[in-house]
Amino acid sequence: MPFDAAWVIAWARLAADAVRERREELTALDAAIGDGDHGENLDRGLHAAVAALDEAQASGRGPATPAEALKTVATTLITTAGGAAGLLLGAACLRAARRRCFSVVVHRRCWMRPS
Repeated sequence: MPFDAAWVIAWARLAADAVRERREELTALDAAIGDGDHGENLDRGLHAAVAALDEAQASGRGPATPAEALKTVATTLITTAGGAAGLLLGAACLRAARRRCFSVVVHRRCWMRPS
């Protein structure tokens, strides 16, 4: 599968499903060192991101590029997820979108180069 908007949407969907499967485990791990809301926050944020992507596509305004899809995921996580995880994951998605370095999944060095 090429790295395009559809790839980002598929990734967001898979990530949301994986977090939902492990929600209780993530929450339990966070409870041991924090306030115990990590699983809930990520679940809410990632599923909201998928819903935002689906809504945009259904209305004909779906993201045309990976950057647009990543920005949708990022802004939704930042405004919906809550906690530090939403801000951090959202910021990572925004940085990837801005860098236009869409091989970040394959080439780690893309994250390593200074802006």
